[in-house]
Amino acid sequence: AFHNFEHASHVAMTANNLMKRITERDKDEPRTSTFGIRSDPLSHFAVVFSALVHDVNPTGSTNGQATSERKDSQRAVISNAPSSMELTWELLMQPRYKHLRSCIYADAFERDRFRQFLVNCVKATDITDMELRAIRKKRWNASFNASMTSTSLTPQEVNSRKATIVIELIMQTASAAHYSQHWEMYCKWNESLFTEMYQAYREGTSDRDPSVNWFENEILFFDNHVIPLAKMIKVCGVFAGCNEENLTYALQNKKEWEMKGKDLCEEMLAKIEKNGTMV
Repeated sequence: AFHNFEHASHVAMTANNLMKRITERDKDEPRTSTFGIRSDPLSHFAVVFSALVHDVNPTGSTNGQATSERKDSQRAVISNAPSSMELTWELLMQPRYKHLRSCIYADAFERDRFRQFLVNCVKATDITDMELRAIRKKRWNASFNASMTSTSLTPQEVNSRKATIVIELIMQTASAAHYSQHWEMYCKWNESLFTEMYQAYREGTSDRDPSVNWFENEILFFDNHVIPLAKMIKVCGVFAGCNEENLTYALQNKKEWEMKGKDLCEEMLAKIEKNGTMV
């Protein structure tokens, strides 16, 4: 299965590594602005916590059922049921987590700030909402595109907006991390997602057969989401040591998929038909 605790842990670890690239720079590296993120431990914890819970499912099962509701299943690498945030907060507020809450925030102001972080981070992983995507693109251009940068904001407002964008980039990159990692990692999670979605189709919880155009849709996803994200990571320049890394892996994986993807699609489908079970 794709949507399970192993995947959530993978997303959380990737998010943590990206945050550490911001907060733990080597002494010899140039001190570039991180828009206040480096000095804000709550934002670091909130990002990692959000990455871990962004796919919380009330039934405890995979998100195969949610597949049938997606407008574009290939682009919905991460499923964002509206209840995931609500369920997470409901659980966190239970008496048994009193001591955990006291470690996260000390007062109502910090609690509300943490909750807002959580809402924004989970929402950032929704890449199927076209309205949200348009808002993010406009905000990116106004902050990092020199020809469109607004001069009406105060320096503090500019920093705050850029910090929001960087945190959204972390969440979106982490939630589709395998596309910008080693080829073997990409293949592992690509097969897991394909298998989960094909299982949903075979069981009738989805009306879309992922084996149709999976090869082509992966290329589109690289071109329309993964590679643009990696370029944004490079442009914002706050991630020490990985400004080029994500883009390099994404381009390499796309090239290898173009060469091997059709054969891999046939192998994945054959494996499912032979075993009759989830990977």
